[in-house]
Amino acid sequence: MDDWQEPALSSRHFHNRVGREDRGSVSRNKGRNGPFDVKSSFGTYELKYPALDKFTNTPSKKNKQTRSSPSMELFRLTDDGNGILGQLMLPDMIEVTIVLAGSRKVLLKTAEDLEDHAKSEGSGKRGSEQDDCEGEGPKVDSDEPISDGESPDEEVQSNDSSAEESRGKSGSNRFHTFEKNSFRAPKFWIQWRGKVKRPGSPIEETNGNLIDTGMGYIVFSGNNCRKFKGTISCEALGWKDTSITGWKTVSRSERDKPVTWVPLKE
Repeated sequence: MDDWQEPALSSRHFHNRVGREDRGSVSRNKGRNGPFDVKSSFGTYELKYPALDKFTNTPSKKNKQTRSSPSMELFRLTDDGNGILGQLMLPDMIEVTIVLAGSRKVLLKTAEDLEDHAKSEGSGKRGSEQDDCEGEGPKVDSDEPISDGESPDEEVQSNDSSAEESRGKSGSNRFHTFEKNSFRAPKFWIQWRGKVKRPGSPIEETNGNLIDTGMGYIVFSGNNCRKFKGTISCEALGWKDTSITGWKTVSRSERDKPVTWVPLKE
């Protein structure tokens, strides 16, 4: 064999062997170490929660068949783009709305906004019910002349265009806003609010549920948000920084699923 053929064949063989190994390595590391995209967190997660064993040591056969698995759902960003909205369910124990943010400061501000919005909605509903009881308001004479300027149709069309343009701008900025207010690593603080089953009360007893709130945090194993570890606290159940782990079972796009943030009684 000529002198030039031996190094050429050797280098080609070496190149192919390394290429096959590198392709798998690059593919695995791309999702784990690539730039973080908050949309990769959206989806359904199955949870493992050691504290559940304390309450489910001897479940009945009926409960085994009907009990759902502990799960966490992350739906979408908050309207201001600073947090992630979702739900957390530990069967027979808690069913709550959760909000995630990249820092404690941002989380508290986002939770305050949700609280204010929930209270204003409650006031609006009560006011609407009172208005309905008082009867209809004065009728407007449809024969009155329309004032000079834009016609009603033109005005409505103009308002719709402005609103749509505003929504478009805010929508495009929401993900950018969240990224600016999140940690470089995929770590998030959590605040939750919702129904908690009182310890020792029957599952069928509706009065056994109370509205409670608590904190926690999760840390994803990588930017692809496939797995996480964290803690959660619940005073009513005696949990303080109790460990929780989860892994994604289904990835989803942003969903406009209704969530309820129940205001606490003052």
